[in-house]
Amino acid sequence: MAFFCLWNPESPRAVSFTGAVFERTRQIPASMAWIDFLNGQPLPVPHDGLIVRIDSPGKNWPVEKALLKLGAPHVHQDWLETNDEDLADDPGRIIASHQHHQGLCQALSQVQQHFQNVRWMQHPKDITVMNDKSACQTLLEAAGVRVPRILGLVRDFDDLINHMDAAGKNRVFLKLCHGSSASGTVAFERSAGRMQAFSTAKMSDGGPHGTILHNWRAITRYDDLCDIRRLVDAVCRHRAHAEAWMPKAGWRGRRFDVRIVVIGGKARHVVARLSEGPFTNLQFGARRATAEELHEHLGPRLFAAMCEQAEHAMTCFPRSLYGGVDVLIDAHKRLAHVLEVNAFGDLLPNVRHEDRDTYDWEVAQVSTTGP
Repeated sequence: MAFFCLWNPESPRAVSFTGAVFERTRQIPASMAWIDFLNGQPLPVPHDGLIVRIDSPGKNWPVEKALLKLGAPHVHQDWLETNDEDLADDPGRIIASHQHHQGLCQALSQVQQHFQNVRWMQHPKDITVMNDKSACQTLLEAAGVRVPRILGLVRDFDDLINHMDAAGKNRVFLKLCHGSSASGTVAFERSAGRMQAFSTAKMSDGGPHGTILHNWRAITRYDDLCDIRRLVDAVCRHRAHAEAWMPKAGWRGRRFDVRIVVIGGKARHVVARLSEGPFTNLQFGARRATAEELHEHLGPRLFAAMCEQAEHAMTCFPRSLYGGVDVLIDAHKRLAHVLEVNAFGDLLPNVRHEDRDTYDWEVAQVSTTGP
């Protein structure tokens, strides 16, 4: 048994996984940096017993730029794109997320074609689906996983309103299909002719379409129709997916959802995220609560039902060992709904299940059974 990892070696994911492998095998996993692979360095020759891990290419500007270049020939003209070789690093800016995704798909396809008859910790095709919210939610719904009402892909503000009218919904979430950490997400609602939107993105003038979006650590509220239209149009140019805005259950004076890391088909690590606003990501001031605290709050039956929904979601990806599943409890019916499945959602620092972190569990599982 031997591991090969494709990752950004400076990332905390790489450091933690290396530690977990060494703890169990006393070996350092073989690895390659994403940037070296994208620059043409050959992958190692596959061999019997090889276990391949593909980790997030994010938070590394040379890698981001290389993926944009790789995706450029494959992006549809309707979506925002860039062919600027001199594009500068601009922290927080949302740059051609669909084009970036197409580059990732091309890279993952190359990796899959190279490695035949290996054991995958996450299969490349599963990663591409998990990184497409529209495709992922459609797959989950078809498998009978409980998800928020899907309104579908949205072209612009007028199309969003048409989707809401057709579905009879006045509150929706508009999400980048290929975003993470709530990047560019818009929570939009209308009532009695008035509209307002909350977003993780701020707008500025510029770019090929007149508006540049930057992710912001503070949530921005928009109540002017012209601003809301401009915001929605800008988000939709990156390829966006709309779904019903479901009321999250309350706890400790806040609303909450839950990240559940499913490993080897079982819900292992559980973290509740409590927020005063519509976004529960920790960078927006959400607070954590432990699995034990959440179990006491929900009771054993609802806690188990929530974990079962997460496990059900991962049955849609039988070739993958793990995934980070986001779940909410509906405030009205107290039912668990799966919001999304995160391909790289296993980074939960200081969160343990049966005294093991996520990486310890993954190495132990793949060493015994494999995905």
